Amino acid sequence: MIPRDPALAREIREKLVAFDRDQIVLPGIRQRAHLDCLLAQVVDSVRRVKYVEVIRDKQLSIGITDPNNLIFDPLRAAAWHRQQGHLEEAFWLVFLLTHFGKNKRTGWRLAQEVYKGGNPQAPWT
Repeated sequence: MIPRDPALAREIREKLVAFDRDQIVLPGIRQRAHLDCLLAQVVDSVRRVKYVEVIRDKQLSIGITDPNNLIFDPLRAAAWHRQQGHLEEAFWLVFLLTHFGKNKRTGWRLAQEVYKGGNPQAPWT
């Protein structure tokens, strides 16, 4: 696995190795492959958090909140609902997107279908 942000991966690697050397032994990072895998996952997680911070305050279209619309995006829809003060709806969408995730082939389709709730006119809010 190659981290998408090599500078961040290098910084985290140095800190983990120093911590392992100076504080507490971290046996899980002793094998290079294990450490590389951990670094890739941590960097990916940091990038996801940064992405949420970027879209959190963007001007968003109401169309992204409609599960019948091709541009439906539960993450952006949650941000839109948060901006409107609809916190419970935002939390519900975050739950759905976290539970179902984004599939490489189908995108947000599973979250979208559950959010529709079987009735195109009245999504499960």
